[in-house]
Amino acid sequence: MSRKKNRKGMKDNIIKKIKSRFFKSIKKILKEKISIRYKYNKSFQYLSQKFISNIKKENNKSFWDETLIEFFGEKLKSDNIALKLLKEDKIGEIKIKDLYNDYLNSQEFEESIPNIKNERNLDQKYINDYVNYSKKLINYFNGNEDKK
Repeated sequence: MSRKKNRKGMKDNIIKKIKSRFFKSIKKILKEKISIRYKYNKSFQYLSQKFISNIKKENNKSFWDETLIEFFGEKLKSDNIALKLLKEDKIGEIKIKDLYNDYLNSQEFEESIPNIKNERNLDQKYINDYVNYSKKLINYFNGNEDKK
């Protein structure tokens, strides 16, 4: 009999979850702004699952200093409605690392923190790790893990 290894609490999986939830919150903000400005309620092309789930340092190091326009300009088609909004709205000029730091101080981040009531097989160590890795995420991708 082999034991199934529980990977849920491993650092790479927690970091993947943090990154995914952060970009999901950006998508939510963009969708709200698009809906208000353009009366557009359909879904729009966003980031690929391949990008979201990739947590290799070399692939995630560079984009934190980019503005949303620079970042999405490389990843979306030029006729994408989200890209159009970013070019017209001040939010497009914000750097991703600044958005992430704002996210860490937001209600959305508080709600993204896993809790024992809503998720199975959680313990306090997992929750503490999630919060700690969240605070150090940008430094992790830049190779400065020990810094806050």
